[in-house]
Order: sequence, then structure tokens, then C-alpha cells
Amino acid sequence: MTDELEGYCPHDGMGRFRCDGCGGTKFTSYAQTCPADRRKLWTYEYTCLNCGMVMGMEYRRVDE
Repeated sequence: MTDELEGYCPHDGMGRFRCDGCGGTKFTSYAQTCPADRRKLWTYEYTCLNCGMVMGMEYRRVDE
């Protein structure tokens, strides 16, 4: 199995979060504060394990 296929494999029609710097797909993230009202938009920071670029992913919890 190649390194690209280890871990999360998107379903048909889905993409993969990729580093804007090198195209890598493996990241680390550290504990971060999030708003008490999780319906509000906040950003998680991820650091690329390949090149060290820090990227932000905006997230909002949607209760169904």
C-alpha cells in the first residue's frame, strides 16, 4: 500500500485537504480554544508534516 492511501480515503466525489505549499496530505494539529457557542465559525490550524506550512480550516458545527 502506498503512503498516499494510508489513513483517510475519501468517498466518491469527495476531496482531500491538501497543503497549499507542497500538496502534502498529512498534518498535525494542537489543542485549540473554540467558542462556547459551537454554531459560530472558528478556525482550526493544521501544520503540514512535510513542509511545515500552517493552514487554517474554518469550521462551524451544524446540529441536525
